[in-house]
Amino acid sequence: MKSSTVHPNIVGVFSIQQEISMIDTCDAAAPTTPPSTTTTTSSRPTSPIFPRLQFRPELDSLRTLAVIPVVLYHFNVSFPGGFAGVDVFFVISGYLITSVLLSSLESQSFQIKNFFLRRCRRLFPASVKKSLFCPILFISFLKDFQALTHEILLF
Repeated sequence: MKSSTVHPNIVGVFSIQQEISMIDTCDAAAPTTPPSTTTTTSSRPTSPIFPRLQFRPELDSLRTLAVIPVVLYHFNVSFPGGFAGVDVFFVISGYLITSVLLSSLESQSFQIKNFFLRRCRRLFPASVKKSLFCPILFISFLKDFQALTHEILLF
């Protein structure tokens, strides 16, 4: 009986440094023309290596589906998968953020300050809402917390 092994073809798996050095090599190998004979056609490829992703509603839907088990887990519903939901959410978010970073690095428009300003603009409103909502929730249930504390101390 003959055993056949399948060898996966690894195509296009490069580290970031290899990809950057390949881009630099392409730039160095490109022929330079004097400014007087410059043409409108470029020898570089027209499509970027890391194109910026367009809005993909299916990725937002997957992130939403990943959050549902987390919420159910926190409400003590006997629903497994809270930890897996966090993992899926972070993997998809990391994919989206990495695609934005790579496309801006390729177009040489990346600035760390602008990156963090965009992150703050995205996360700050939710953080403020949470910071306002939690004390209100705590105060509204204060009497219940006092009663619970009293029962625990007298037990």
